[in-house]
Amino acid sequence: MGRIYRSCVATFSLVLYALLGPLGYLVFGALALVPTRDRVRRAHRLQAVMCRAFALLHHWLRWTRVLDYDPRKLQGTIPDGPCIVIANHPSLDDVVTVMSTVPRLCTAVNRRTFERWWLRPLLEHAGQFSGGMDNPLGAQTVLDSAALRLGQGFRVLVFPEGGRSPIGKLRTFARGAFVTACRVGVPIVPILIRAEPHWLSRGERLFVAPRHGARKRLEVLEIVHPDQFGGDSRSMRAYVESMYTRILRIPIDSPTLPSAASPQEGVS
Repeated sequence: MGRIYRSCVATFSLVLYALLGPLGYLVFGALALVPTRDRVRRAHRLQAVMCRAFALLHHWLRWTRVLDYDPRKLQGTIPDGPCIVIANHPSLDDVVTVMSTVPRLCTAVNRRTFERWWLRPLLEHAGQFSGGMDNPLGAQTVLDSAALRLGQGFRVLVFPEGGRSPIGKLRTFARGAFVTACRVGVPIVPILIRAEPHWLSRGERLFVAPRHGARKRLEVLEIVHPDQFGGDSRSMRAYVESMYTRILRIPIDSPTLPSAASPQEGVS
């Protein structure tokens, strides 16, 4: 009965979003079109609206006992100023979860979603940017967009696995976030997402909720800076990746670089 109830509530929530979504987009679009001389400041305001909207969604899911996550209870502190926030990716809704908790946050949006004519202006006004093409030129465009947002004072969210984690494993971390951190000189802020039991993971059905409800907790891990690694993005990536595998006690799904030494040991 618990699973049937939560599956029904999850389905109802998606239908409710589909019905109310257009109204929300109209309000968001109106706010985006308010004349301003400072587009960056407007983007920060719009991101605050997105953060509150996603937080409201999580409060609803927690109240209905579908997903137990409180955006106000992040363990740890996000530093002030621009930084790259990374996280593991166990669930489909991780982007919304992190953005409900961390203010002034932008991220790369799936290119097909970003290019929709009615959605792109809203995303651009809020500081979001395209995920680019599936080729080296597209990847470079994403890195350039991330660097630009960091220079404007934003925080940038990256999932270095590139997709949802296999159950019980992690994907190899890509270097893009770490290359950008070294290029701009900003810290990497790793967030650990614990999701129990598995729901909305790769290969699982969307409308079949766990019997006793899902639970999420977010924790800020050790913050690392390029200076600790002599600006070496490979060592920085390997160190952070090994941090996740050590804490979660799960393996990497494919071969990766050897574990890095501690940054305090002067990796170069």
